[in-house]
Amino acid sequence: MSSLQSLIDAANTGDIYAMMDLGVSYRFAQNGAKRDLDEAMKWFGMAAQMMHPEAFCYMGYALEIPVGYLDPNDDTADYKRAFGYFVKGALLDDPNSFYKIGDMYYSGKHVDVDCDLALLLYKKSLEMIEDDSDSYVYPGLCLRIGECYYKGIGNERDLNKACEYFTLAIDEYDGRMSWGDPPDFIMPSYNRAKFLLKRAKAGKLIEQSIPHEKIHEVHDDMEKQFLAYVKRELLDKSKDREALKGLIEMYRNGIHVEKDEEFANHLEKLSNETEGA
Repeated sequence: MSSLQSLIDAANTGDIYAMMDLGVSYRFAQNGAKRDLDEAMKWFGMAAQMMHPEAFCYMGYALEIPVGYLDPNDDTADYKRAFGYFVKGALLDDPNSFYKIGDMYYSGKHVDVDCDLALLLYKKSLEMIEDDSDSYVYPGLCLRIGECYYKGIGNERDLNKACEYFTLAIDEYDGRMSWGDPPDFIMPSYNRAKFLLKRAKAGKLIEQSIPHEKIHEVHDDMEKQFLAYVKRELLDKSKDREALKGLIEMYRNGIHVEKDEEFANHLEKLSNETEGA
């Protein structure tokens, strides 16, 4: 395990992975760091300035769940900013960001509930990691997709498929705890997977329900346009250039989103490379 000072020294030389490790250290009080969200966001932000896709996702995590799973009563979450960072990560093809946008549509955090869209994003994320169980998003995706099959959300109810995905999630969570991953971060999802697997095997059904915290009413026309572009781009990245061009202009000019010319230019460069390939 790296010491805090060695990570700081490495990050100050431009080591993007050290920046990410520092952000995690300050978020979860690891490697001798005290929990400090501002400091975590600082280091994640430095990595994001270098257009590291996961950095945007980690910034979203830090805002959606400011203290991890340690305090379920924490009410300081900033879902709007978190969603914005997840979108940036997803536009840079980060599978975890697709997964987290799916979560926000599933539970109605900042956006209106859309469980069908959530399942499409979960499956898209799983395709992107190609069933790589070493990916840290893998068990969470298996749990979410299993729950959709169990409840008949986004597809026909299928208890066999639900059991299959729940089992994959449990096996992976078991492995991660044995490797030393923080159990307080894993246990809520691990226990939920075990609970749902038991019910699915027994044929005990839970009717389709929308487990939302708060419905976000969209009134602003520009917000509607932004969300429409995001949906089109994430679900059909290889074909829908109009949506990407619209998002680039919104970032470049600060339309509905915080102005970010560097991010707009980076997206435009990636788009040109894709078209020229």
